Amino acid sequence: MSARVILTYDDYAARPEDGHRYELYEGELVMTPSPRTRHQSVIGNLHLALAEHVRSQALGELYVSPLDVILSRITVLQPDLVYVERARLGIVTERAIEGAPTLVVEVLSSSTSARDRGIKQALYASPANTLEQQLALEATLQREAGHSADFQEGVKAFLEKRTANFTGR
Repeated sequence: MSARVILTYDDYAARPEDGHRYELYEGELVMTPSPRTRHQSVIGNLHLALAEHVRSQALGELYVSPLDVILSRITVLQPDLVYVERARLGIVTERAIEGAPTLVVEVLSSSTSARDRGIKQALYASPANTLEQQLALEATLQREAGHSADFQEGVKAFLEKRTANFTGR
């Protein structure tokens, strides 16, 4: 068995541009599908609804994807919308948002909802959580994953000694 290669932000930033969107989950490079038109429409409408309020009240900054949020040297995410309150604008740099934003919004899509509700939720929560809070969140996410259609398909495929057909549900 080969050792797992853990990529860093520098590796992520140095990858050749190939037209795909990527995120880095604790050192693992993950390609994300291009958003669909309905997804983009929802993001656009949310941005319009929030941006004027944030701007007129001088509350901070609101950003729309794609934009890197660097949570650690091995975790880089691209949320759909990102809000950083005025007092925390120091985490906004030319290259990215470097630290946990005040608020992130992930618009759920059928192709990414399991990932957004699972690993990404845990990664976003991690910087603010205590160890006990993070372990409790991960236990909850594990229970939910155990009830998913993909989990059931994986068990069934294993028992039938065949390749699983995962659907992201």
